[in-house]
Amino acid sequence: SYFRKYLLQCMMKSGYEVIYICRHQGQIWIYLNEKLLNQYKYCWNNFSKARQCIKEFQGDGKIIIWNSLGFGSIRFYLLIRFGILKSFVIYDIFDYFYYDEQSKIRLLKYKIINAIYQLTAKRTIVISHKLRDIYKKAYWLNNASHMMKKKTKLIYNRIGIVSSIDRRFDFNLVNNIAQSIPHIEIVIYGRILRNDKDLTQKMSLLVTANENVKWFGKYSNDELGNILSIVDIGLVPYITDSILTKYINPDKYFHYLCYG
Repeated sequence: SYFRKYLLQCMMKSGYEVIYICRHQGQIWIYLNEKLLNQYKYCWNNFSKARQCIKEFQGDGKIIIWNSLGFGSIRFYLLIRFGILKSFVIYDIFDYFYYDEQSKIRLLKYKIINAIYQLTAKRTIVISHKLRDIYKKAYWLNNASHMMKKKTKLIYNRIGIVSSIDRRFDFNLVNNIAQSIPHIEIVIYGRILRNDKDLTQKMSLLVTANENVKWFGKYSNDELGNILSIVDIGLVPYITDSILTKYINPDKYFHYLCYG
């Protein structure tokens, strides 16, 4: 994810060597700084190879960043964790993981894995201060933005929405805004979570019903500056009074404010 990408770059600028580990398309990818070092098929037989690669790297002034391993890769995490006993592990929690889970069996699995991470990590950090109601001993590390203040002051008569399109997205709010100000264009950037059919249909209806609404689909975070440069107002249309949004602290707030 882009957060890990910028964290990696920040650590490198601070003089650290960084191993970056991610699970992608059924494989474990290991990067040294920003160069791909090794990739292994994600299976038990290859875990020891990946661990050895990481173990050879460990030492003072070196940092390991994990991405997309989380709840789906607990066996690999434990193999690494107890294979590198001197490591200082930080459990980074950016959301309330259970809000969108329908299966009671998967929910139980997630809660067990969450407990394992808390027990094996030396520190826990949360991105929303409300999450400290759940993780009592966690440190709160607020969200942030890499955006710089906008240089131009042109008026575009355009509202911008940069968001993940999931069950938290308030389609009714966007529809009401669009109909109340038909002379203002609303541009939406963001992918639909898991290509969900219900969400896809809602987005299609929103765009069809309002000529001033345009949806451009998935975007890269590197494009964010260009997107924000052509809008006057940034909107974060999340539903309210819901467990879905109780514990979030969207980086979009920070991007919009920093960009001006």
